[in-house]
Amino acid sequence: RGTPSPPAVSLLRTDDDGASWTALELGTGMLDTNSVTTVGDDVVWVATDADGIYRSDNARDLVRQDSYSGKYSYYLVCIQALDENTAWAAGPAGEGGPGVPAGVVEHTSDGGKTWVGQLELDIALQAVSFTRPSAFFFAEGTTREGFEPFLCVANPGGREAEVAITYLLGDGTAREQSLAVPACSRATVLPRDILGTGDDPAHDFGCVVACTNGEVIVAERPMYFSYTPADPAYHPRDWTGGHCVAGAPCPSRAWYFAEGYTGRGFEEWVCVLNPGEEMAYLTLRFQTEEAGERTVSGWGVPPRSRVTLKVNDVLGPDYRCSLALEATRPVVAERSMYFALHLA
Repeated sequence: RGTPSPPAVSLLRTDDDGASWTALELGTGMLDTNSVTTVGDDVVWVATDADGIYRSDNARDLVRQDSYSGKYSYYLVCIQALDENTAWAAGPAGEGGPGVPAGVVEHTSDGGKTWVGQLELDIALQAVSFTRPSAFFFAEGTTREGFEPFLCVANPGGREAEVAITYLLGDGTAREQSLAVPACSRATVLPRDILGTGDDPAHDFGCVVACTNGEVIVAERPMYFSYTPADPAYHPRDWTGGHCVAGAPCPSRAWYFAEGYTGRGFEEWVCVLNPGEEMAYLTLRFQTEEAGERTVSGWGVPPRSRVTLKVNDVLGPDYRCSLALEATRPVVAERSMYFALHLA
């Protein structure tokens, strides 16, 4: 008693695997930190005692949000985020009393701009959890002549899976498809049946395959092609083949590809899907054997759309390259390569 206590530290950050730690300032009020949740490398949410919820979009600067439960003397003891827009928080709301619940669950779907009360109980709540929806994201797909994509959806569970497919097209429009996949079975979808055939961006697509009734699914996209190369030295012979990829489980602000080549007889493409509601601006950092790192930027992916970049044009010819793709908003990226390989 009578001895000043040391300054309270509520949240620490490290950039060097724990060798050193830096205190982050939360603001005013009671600064006890009860729970932290992160999305990617930048988005951080913090639940505190009696001072609400804080959020950072750069993993450094924290801003207090207007929590639904701020009208109570409450202690939020848990916060969990599904993605950068969606999160839940829970905790006892004080000692209860007439008209005041003892426990609350609140939810945001707009990045914390607004929080909505979902549950009020006469018991103190100590935790919140959720089951991630079974969803798969694909950036590549086209129904132009010479390409035949499929979507294969497996349902290994014992109950029918209700599946929604959202096609996000290169012209900024969207198409929807729904299907039921029987228990312990699979379904095969031909996107051309929904999108038709055409030689324009309206027939280039990325898509999201999601289960809507809580079952667990797996989705892959095979695509078979007869590709006509740009180099006239290879005309009229087409490059035929196929490739298959499992869908990404979620968008991200960063994607990494080790393989890439823009020499003669190889054509490399990068497809980027933006499933969000805001423009995503891209920076492409190529790591080349010939010239070290080369950085190019200036592309934007409109909301709920996709763009296609030809690396032979973006970077130039005759590079052995890897790629680190960075975006200002979460996106999905894939790399496609078409080639005529001549082994010595």
